[in-house]
Amino acid sequence: MNKNSRYFICGVGLLIAIVVLFCANIAMGSVHIPISEVINSITGSGDGIYDIIIRERRLPEATSAIIAGGTLAVCGLMMQTLFHNPLADPSILGISSGSTLFIAILTFCSTALGIGAIVSPLWQIIAATAGSMMVLLFLLAVSRRVVSNTSLLITGIMTGYLTSALVSILQYSGSENANFAFVIWTQGSFSRVVSGELFYIFISVCIVGVTAVFFLIRTLNALLLGENYARNMGINIKRSRNIIIILTAVLTAAVTAYCGPIAFIGLAVPHIVRYMTRTADRRTLVPLTALAGSVITLLCALIAKLEVFGYMLPINAVTSLIGAPIVIAAIFKNSSFNEQ
Repeated sequence: MNKNSRYFICGVGLLIAIVVLFCANIAMGSVHIPISEVINSITGSGDGIYDIIIRERRLPEATSAIIAGGTLAVCGLMMQTLFHNPLADPSILGISSGSTLFIAILTFCSTALGIGAIVSPLWQIIAATAGSMMVLLFLLAVSRRVVSNTSLLITGIMTGYLTSALVSILQYSGSENANFAFVIWTQGSFSRVVSGELFYIFISVCIVGVTAVFFLIRTLNALLLGENYARNMGINIKRSRNIIIILTAVLTAAVTAYCGPIAFIGLAVPHIVRYMTRTADRRTLVPLTALAGSVITLLCALIAKLEVFGYMLPINAVTSLIGAPIVIAAIFKNSSFNEQ
């Protein structure tokens, strides 16, 4: 079996897994829905209470999981390529921590002022997006002053530490109710925005952003071989770096704003795909990473719904339980760490 056939089989297998897990996510939950009702609802022939549950709640949730997972996985692949760092992920530049800081400010300040009702999904999205964009503008300003990717990477990490410190201060001084609301947000969820214009904005931004990554595949392949090689290929290193950072920041901001911080998907999934395909070619890795990210996220969402302990698990806990062993295994295997 040649490489192209193997890649094709991987892609088809991932697509089948997405369909199966998508239907399973819709069928399972606090109310079990027969698979026949799921199919009827998806095809437009459903009716009754099952159809309402599926269309208003579970279909948007499962779709959000697909989009968020694929988006974060592709962002992780871009970060690992840009920084030649196997431990890079979408949050490494501090983008998601900027969102977390602004959500914390919104939550604790609104509670302190006695207007806790203001913390609606719309306001959370506005705050998270504003925080991400603030960090993005800061990083773009820094990128004009530094040449080394390492310096930019360290700046992003330090920005994350700074925002985390500010969040800790807010938590320490905040009320119990505010702390509870904030902790719930940090656990991540695919059900915060399940319908209306906000949902379609989220889907549109992610699809357009991930599609744009395909136009960067040549640049990503060149950067993989080093900046000198990329420069000899006629690639403007500084402009390419800024484009990758902006694209990753916008996509990470969209997912964090709508779903909260989702851990380990962007870090672990690229290693899984590299192990499956045994290639470093981004022409293969980008589409398969997007598909694998959707599969892993749907699987995590399904596990979170199982109510093993009598209640649903936080999505962030499940992604960490699955993602952390994968990264540890990649370290010991060492194969996926040799080619980023």
